[in-house]
Amino acid sequence: MSVGSSIPVDASAVLPAEAPEPYRRPVAVGLHLLPGVLFFAGCVIFRPLTEGLGLPDSLGFTLAGLVLVTPFEFAYLVRRGRGRGRSLREAVAASVGFRRKLPVQRLVPLVVALIAFTAVTLAVLSPVSGFLEHHVFEDLPDWMRSGNDDLAHFSTTVAVVALLLNIVGDCVLSPVAEELYYRGHLMARLPTGPVTAAVTGAALFAATHFWEPELVVFVFVVQSVMGLVVRRTGSVRVSVYLHIAVNSITTAMTVAALLS
Repeated sequence: MSVGSSIPVDASAVLPAEAPEPYRRPVAVGLHLLPGVLFFAGCVIFRPLTEGLGLPDSLGFTLAGLVLVTPFEFAYLVRRGRGRGRSLREAVAASVGFRRKLPVQRLVPLVVALIAFTAVTLAVLSPVSGFLEHHVFEDLPDWMRSGNDDLAHFSTTVAVVALLLNIVGDCVLSPVAEELYYRGHLMARLPTGPVTAAVTGAALFAATHFWEPELVVFVFVVQSVMGLVVRRTGSVRVSVYLHIAVNSITTAMTVAALLS
């Protein structure tokens, strides 16, 4: 599989141990959307619970990811890569493609450039996001929105626990699981060409973000570029580190607002 004419291809680094069989289209679509279905189910379960206990609304979303979505994504990768004598980590690696290890001097500037691209894209598309929020999705029920809890309204203990769970879930586990599952596993198995696979995967990934529908165009654009970069470099690590960085910056902004 070519990842760019200027980059030497090492199939063992770019692809799983065995050349992946493409999923049939209905299976590929279903596997892309299933985490979103699980997340929706988690919100139905946890949002009333957190609301009833007087806890932050966002905690229900965090728990949905930690309890249902992330375990499913890791478990699926382990199941697909399971082999005799393989550890869990080896099983995940065996099911994930684009495993090239980029040198730090190349990886860091690339991730920084992509963070800047993400920030610029968010700013440029803000009118689109605003239109979608106020004219298309304005009638969505509040429980389907992640919201932006003012943690200052809660006790210090509740605020700290909510932030810690957010850091563990949204800034570490979820970005790793999502990128390995979507970009590392599914993108390599879509029954389409490389560019179409990146764009199709991004569209399906954006469709699962029902709790922030106003950002669907932004998510689609950023993930399309990320998919192409992963294919070009042969390294899913780029998207993993970018996802961690973006989510961490968002959480840091929440903490800064809380402390101000």
